[in-house]
Amino acid sequence: MAKLSENDLNDFLNPGAVCIKPAEVKKSEKSHEDNEIQVQGNSYFEVTKDTGESKELEVASISLNDCLACSGCITSAETVLVNLQSYQEVLKQLDARTDDQELFYVSSSPQVRANLAAYYGLSLQEMQDVLEMVFVGKLGFCTVLDTNAAREIVLQQCALEFCESWKQRQQENSSENGSEKAIGLNSSDLQKDSINNVASSKPDAHAKLPMLSSSCPGWICYVEKTHSALIPHLSRVRSPQQACGRLLKDWASKQYSLERKQVWHLSLMPCFDKKLEASRDEFSEDGVRDVDAVLTPKEIVEMFKYLDLDPRSIVKNRIPYKISNEVLPAWYPRLTFEEQGGSSSGGYMSYVMSYAAEMLFGIHDANSFVTKVDQNGDLTEYILRDPRSDETLLTMSTCYGFRNIQNLVRKVNGKNSNRRGQVLLKRRMKNDSQKIQQRNRQYDYVEVMACPGGCINGGGQLPFPSGERILASREWMNQVESLYYSPGKKEVDRSFVNDILEQWIRDPQLAPNYLQATYRSVETDLSNPLLLANKW
Repeated sequence: MAKLSENDLNDFLNPGAVCIKPAEVKKSEKSHEDNEIQVQGNSYFEVTKDTGESKELEVASISLNDCLACSGCITSAETVLVNLQSYQEVLKQLDARTDDQELFYVSSSPQVRANLAAYYGLSLQEMQDVLEMVFVGKLGFCTVLDTNAAREIVLQQCALEFCESWKQRQQENSSENGSEKAIGLNSSDLQKDSINNVASSKPDAHAKLPMLSSSCPGWICYVEKTHSALIPHLSRVRSPQQACGRLLKDWASKQYSLERKQVWHLSLMPCFDKKLEASRDEFSEDGVRDVDAVLTPKEIVEMFKYLDLDPRSIVKNRIPYKISNEVLPAWYPRLTFEEQGGSSSGGYMSYVMSYAAEMLFGIHDANSFVTKVDQNGDLTEYILRDPRSDETLLTMSTCYGFRNIQNLVRKVNGKNSNRRGQVLLKRRMKNDSQKIQQRNRQYDYVEVMACPGGCINGGGQLPFPSGERILASREWMNQVESLYYSPGKKEVDRSFVNDILEQWIRDPQLAPNYLQATYRSVETDLSNPLLLANKW
């Protein structure tokens, strides 16, 4: 099983001292002081000295649910050895299938496809062919799709959610000032994406501004376990991985009259934390998870080696396979190679900015009126200004890596940075007016990712292949990102999103169950570490 070590990370927070899983201790009237522990192979036995009686000891294990419930680990369970959702478990699941009616799906994030393609020196189309030859031709999955269509759904929901939250805040401010003036310049157009359309079913509980993106599970774990005061600011929209999983299992189980457990879904993601996200109880229906397992590129490469497959060879000596068009709905595209603009983490901030500029202020070409302020490589601010008055309308940001996240937390909580941070910040400021602007600038929306560089540099992504040539990590990330965008960029097609969700969710009242996530604070009694086995 591929493991992530501290050496793989360049922006790491050490686990807390209470990062443990409590073990049940059974009391006995007999004293065990004179007993011995013997090791036989991989088994451990407790041997009584007086009688020589031996008893095999149970092996303690850590599951993903244990990691989710424990608040001792600060970032995630990336440094904890977990035995679930490895490629060995995926192969066991495939070997154990007995029902011919079972359907096995693979969905892949485009960041994974780009990372694997760069690692093996292949094009995106060639890497897609390799994934299909291995998972469909070799292992027996029914299809391999990407998560781009699901991401368009999520981006549209995030943009709608932000606009509703912004309007709500403006109404509250107007009420406090005794003003009843209209809010926004394009509210009628905004309603077009809402009325008579399931796709735009608005969240029933608005996130507070500044709104913080929620597609990164490492960031979500950090908030839930250490900064629960930020939970009201988290976007309520679930990630593309979970939206895709829910859609697949809903459609396939209904289309083929199967139980949900007969539809098995493997997700290929750039981050080990996605395993934690898939394990959340809220992302299941009738006890069946929307995503059954998650593999990262590091694990996929290990699986290729185990299967004695070289992607560069099978591109030339192809494995025969066939994908039926009937295993996916006609209204849901299997592959889209063009990516949304903005960041290579999904373009959340970019799309929310452009959509809000149009719907709230009537600005159709937002990029022409956005000022970009690069604070450092992983923290960039974007300021939308009024074309006529030059007044600041919206301020958004992309924030990657825990060093920047800690400063973001202080900013949202209204706390000043420590003295060292203030000194460093002052050195970067050119004049007093810039200092004042920086200090007074408040964000409306922030795209937050736990990994430096975002998803394209996720903890499960492959580093530059070892060899004679040496490439710095940032150069390697830029190379993968360049390949990611090589097919071109595309805008979110709103009518396309609406059509998909009209087919998928027919009752608008059920939309929250399909498209939203919930968050909760994970509390810990630090005075008693044995009480850490919380349940979600």
